[in-house]
Amino acid sequence: MTKQELEVLVAEQEKELQKLGELEALKKRNDELVTETFNRKKQLDAYELKEIDHNKKMGELSKRYNELAQLFDEHIKGMDDILEINKLFLRNSLRTQELINIKIKAYNGEEGE
Repeated sequence: MTKQELEVLVAEQEKELQKLGELEALKKRNDELVTETFNRKKQLDAYELKEIDHNKKMGELSKRYNELAQLFDEHIKGMDDILEINKLFLRNSLRTQELINIKIKAYNGEEGE
């Protein structure tokens, strides 16, 4: 081989080495991107699990709040019933008092007054 042929061969080999170097850099960058994607996917999965857990807790809190509101409504209805019963007792007591007063007046002979 001549010197010129060797120089051409060396130049070709250098180009091949440069391509291999670029290929290695691309492989390294690909590995970095795969790792970065994996880590982001892991973070996203963890976030989604937290979001699901948060939504579940909010659902439970909403359910508990609704149960509490229902208990409060039942309490109010119960108090309304007690109030109506007390009104009934008061009307009965007042009517009984009126009737007793009429009977006392009649007994005492004060019917006309």
